[in-house]
Amino acid sequence: MDVDSAETKEPVQPKKSGTFFVSSGFDKNVNVFSADDWSLVKTLSGHSGNVLSADVSDDAKWIASCGHDRTVKLWGIE
Repeated sequence: MDVDSAETKEPVQPKKSGTFFVSSGFDKNVNVFSADDWSLVKTLSGHSGNVLSADVSDDAKWIASCGHDRTVKLWGIE
């Protein structure tokens, strides 16, 4: 993953548990990566504009994201 690419708007958000982290950016997606090997685990699509921010709940069951499309999305993580 290239965190300096033009597609990444904000720094990655490491999860306290260390199991995964998320990134968001200009591609309208939230990407979930494994903290073990940095592999892409899942791409969450649903925003119609750039994703401004994404973060993981303390219990690591939810990801919240907000975007230029003026929406906040809650994503359940299994």
